[in-house]
Amino acid sequence: MATSLLLAAIVLGIALLSAWAVIHFGRKAGQSEAKQRALVAMFVLGGACLSVFAFLADFELRRTTLFEEILEGSAGVYGGAVLERRFQVEHERVPHELMVVPKPAPGEDARAPVVIGIALRDPAGQPVIEETRRFETRIEGTGSSVSRRRVWEASFWTFSPATTGTWDLRLTLETEGIPAVHVRVEDPEKRDGVRAPGY
Repeated sequence: MATSLLLAAIVLGIALLSAWAVIHFGRKAGQSEAKQRALVAMFVLGGACLSVFAFLADFELRRTTLFEEILEGSAGVYGGAVLERRFQVEHERVPHELMVVPKPAPGEDARAPVVIGIALRDPAGQPVIEETRRFETRIEGTGSSVSRRRVWEASFWTFSPATTGTWDLRLTLETEGIPAVHVRVEDPEKRDGVRAPGY
C-alpha cells in the first residue's frame, strides 16, 4: 500500500508543480488572473483525479498478485534455458491469469521476436497450459526517440484451478539471448499479494 500511496503522491505532486508554474510564469507573461485560476483549477482537479486512479489501479494489482518474479533469462546460454518455479494456489475454481513477458536488458532494445515454451502443471502433474508462444516486439513510449524503446509484447493465459496446492511453471527459452522473463500470476480473490521488487 505504501508504494501505491507514493505513486499517487508523485502524480499529485507533478500536477501541483504544474499549477505553480502556471501562476509563476503566467504573471511574468501578463496572463489574466481569470485564465490563471482556470488553468490552476484544471491542473489541481485533473491531478487529484489521476492520483486517485493511479492509487486504485496499482493497489488492485498489488493485492491480487499470487506470484510474481523477474527470472534470469538465457543471455549467453546456448541451446535454450529452462526456468522452473513453484507457487501455491489458494483459491480453487476461480479464474486466474498467468502473464509472461520477456524483458530486454536495461537501456537496450528487444531486437527480434523470441520463442518461449510455457508449461503449467497442477499438483497432480497434469498439464493445464502447454504451449509454445512467439513473442513479437513493439514500440513502448511516446515522443522523442530517447524516451521510446522496442520491447517484447506480453502474453496472457486464463486458467481455473480445480484444486489448491503447489503448482509447477516451466518456461523453455527456445531463443538464445533473452536477458530476463517477467512472470506474474493473478488471483482476483487474493487480498494480501506482494509485487516483485521494482513494481
